[in-house]
Formats: sequence, structure tokens, C-alpha cells
Amino acid sequence: MTISPPSRHNSAGRIESLVLRGDALPNLSATDAWAEVFDVPKEIAGLERHHEAAKLLLALAQEIRLMERQLQTADVPEDLYRPFVEQLAHAASVSNLNNQWHNIRGNHFGAEVRLSLRWFKHILPEDSLTATAEDLSELERLLDELEDRISAEGFPATLFIFIGKQISAIRSALRQFPIGGPVALRQATRAFMADVHLDEDEIRESAQRGDRAVVAEASSTLKKLWNKAVTLAGDLEKVGKSGQALIEFGTTIAKMLSPPQ
Repeated sequence: MTISPPSRHNSAGRIESLVLRGDALPNLSATDAWAEVFDVPKEIAGLERHHEAAKLLLALAQEIRLMERQLQTADVPEDLYRPFVEQLAHAASVSNLNNQWHNIRGNHFGAEVRLSLRWFKHILPEDSLTATAEDLSELERLLDELEDRISAEGFPATLFIFIGKQISAIRSALRQFPIGGPVALRQATRAFMADVHLDEDEIRESAQRGDRAVVAEASSTLKKLWNKAVTLAGDLEKVGKSGQALIEFGTTIAKMLSPPQ
């Protein structure tokens, strides 16, 4: 991850960080500029890059409206935030993806908008959960490692598809972390749990058809990935003592992937 963490961990701080990143870009198409802002990997190109930028832009638009609701709740007078929120909302409109970046930057990222975000981030409370750049990089490293493990010869095809789906979902959530914090990652890990419970028998049967050593290596990496993901997602703090059950779920997955002796 190359996006710098916000100076304050709340909606306004994250939005400001993205706006400042975008404000420093040269003139590009809006699609390419937003892809740069969101740190979309270069290997995602063409129409897929456009779709990824659009998806992340929708997430940004939702975060802008969340910030607006938080300002309302904080009893900030409407005339002190509404004009600037609307400028940001227009900038985050998917309909602008065919525009040129200098138009969006010039029309919606002016000095008053940037100053308003500096003010918003200091009057809104910080999130209770934060993640460092090192935390996010470690999660990304584990995703890469797991992808390599399941691509090895001898890994069952059915499990490759199942785990590959989870890797894609967590990667997508990781790209949204600089926009909305842990929300998307929390959704991805909870969906992962639900999928494992629904497909438990198929997962066990598939694991038994694979190379024992190859499956064991993938199982070990998957457990590390799971533990890191649920910690960053904030579910351990959210559920208190029962949060240990989420960590233990990583052990459960590992056992399911372990062929019988």
C-alpha cells in the first residue's frame, strides 16, 4: 500500500488524504487519476481498471455522506459544511469518470474545500480502531503468499476456486481501507465465515484429494491471514471476550484443510 495514512483517523481525515493525493496529480483522464488516487495496481488495466475505479469511487461517495451525517450529529451549522460536502460529492460522481482530471480538480478540490476538510477532521472524533501502513502491508503480503500456495501443483482445484474467491474479496476490501477504514474488511471476513460454514463438507472432501504437504502449507498461511484480517477488521474488539472464537476459527479452517493421518 502506498497511500499515506491520514493525519487523523476518521472519515474527514481519510477523505482529505485522498483529496491531497489527487490534487498533486498531473492532468489525466478521470478514470486513470482516480485509479492512481486509490492505488489500483497497474496490472489492472483497460475496462477492468475503469470498473475498479468506479467501485472505489462509489465507496468514497458513501464515505462523504457518512461524514456529512457525522457533522449533522455534531450540531455543526449546515451552512458551514454543506457547500463543501456537495463539492466533494460532485467530484466523487461516477458520471465524471469520462471527464478530464484538471476539470474535477479545479472545480471541486479548491482551497476552501481542502481547508474545510482540515477543520472537519479535527472536530469529528477519531475512529476507535486504526491500522498502520505496516499492518496493511502485512495483510497484503499474506494475501500474496496464500495466492502462491494455492497455485502450487497438487492443490485441489475446488479449494483453489473457493480460497481464490476469498482472496479477491479481501483484496477488494483492502483497497477500500484508505476510504472507509475497516468496514469493507469486516464485511469480507464475515462473508468468509459464512461461506466456510455453508461449504464445510465440500472443503474437507476437496482437501483430502490434494497433496498433503501442499495443502498443509496453504492451511498455515490461511490461518495467519485470517488472524490478521479479523484483527484489522475490528471484530475482536467489537465482540469482546467472544472475539477469541474468531481467532479460533482460523484453527478450525486449518483443521478442515488437514487430510487425515
